[in-house]
Order: sequence, then C-alpha cells, then structure tokens
Amino acid sequence: MRHVIRLKFILVIDIFLKTSDDDYESLSKQDMINHLKRIFHEDIGKRKLIDELDRDYQRNNAIYWYTKGTFLYGLLNKALRESDFDVLFALRLFIVDLYNQIVNEHKQSCDKYLMNTNGSSLVVY
Repeated sequence: MRHVIRLKFILVIDIFLKTSDDDYESLSKQDMINHLKRIFHEDIGKRKLIDELDRDYQRNNAIYWYTKGTFLYGLLNKALRESDFDVLFALRLFIVDLYNQIVNEHKQSCDKYLMNTNGSSLVVY
C-alpha cells in the first residue's frame, strides 16, 4: 500500500513539473493563496504572512519561504506525510519552484566543488 501511494505521489509531482506556462503559473499561485486563506482564515498572523507571500513571492525564492519558519514548511510536510493530494495540488507552484531551486542549488554546489578540488574525492561525515 505504501508503495502505491509513493508511486502516485511521484506521478503527481511529475505532472506538476511538466505543466508550465505563464497562465498556468498565475492560476497556480492564485489557487495556492486562496487555499491558504481558506485554511488560515481565523489566524491573523498567518493571514499577514499569506498577504506577504502573495505580494513578495518569486519563483527563485521558494527555499527562502520554505525555510523561513512559516506555515508552508509544516503544511507541505504534513501533506506529504498524509498524502493529501488536495493540499499538494494547491501548493503545486510552490512544490515545482522548490524542486527546481533545489536542483539548481545542487548543480551550482557540484560545479563549485569540482572547480575548487580539481576532481578529488568528496569526504562526507
């Protein structure tokens, strides 16, 4: 059963990654903001963060929002643990941006390492 859920999750993420254009991204962001407002409609502090997210979110700062200690970290991780596809769908833009930014950071880190070490081994503890 766990294997089936993991496969579904991988397929959903793959669909999110392959679906992209400006109209889709605009709609995805609005879906995310509306979903967050519905969930946190009574929490004034989180509503202020949602307004800030709506105003300031850029595709290249997803890691910042994820690590900021806001509700996004907890909400996304809970949705992943519980396989809550409704929440995952609402956060699809954020998930894609986070994925792409992590891939980019990994590539930059590898490139920087290879430039500075002339191909020597990486020791990890």
